[in-house]
Amino acid sequence: MSLSVHLRTDLQTGSPQADFERLVAARAGLADLLTRADDAATADLVIDGAGIALGLPWNDERPPYRFPALPLTEVGLLAACNLALGDYETAHQHLAGQPDVQAEVVLAHHITHGLPVDDDLLASLRVVKEEAAERGRQAHNRA
Repeated sequence: MSLSVHLRTDLQTGSPQADFERLVAARAGLADLLTRADDAATADLVIDGAGIALGLPWNDERPPYRFPALPLTEVGLLAACNLALGDYETAHQHLAGQPDVQAEVVLAHHITHGLPVDDDLLASLRVVKEEAAERGRQAHNRA
């Protein structure tokens, strides 16, 4: 099994290649899992200056769930790889301290495995997103 990665360069953020290569080199075995992709539309992961985005699968291996961008960090890359491989439990563990993204992982896990998505799960996702928005608003107003 391998994951395809597309590195996108733009004028504002430049190329993420140096950061990506540093992260891959820092984790044994990660280079063996990842291959470069020329086309962002078919890549499992798309990396640019804004972070790591999971590509939408068109092969019915997992639902086409759009996750928020993950940071271009070791934790972000490991979480993205695990999400792309369908290992939601390990991705959830990597994302400790990021409850907004963890809530997305729980929802995607339920959808993928045909588990019921109840009102409590949706409410918790909404609360986490509202809390994140409020923290962002407060940080903006302090600046």
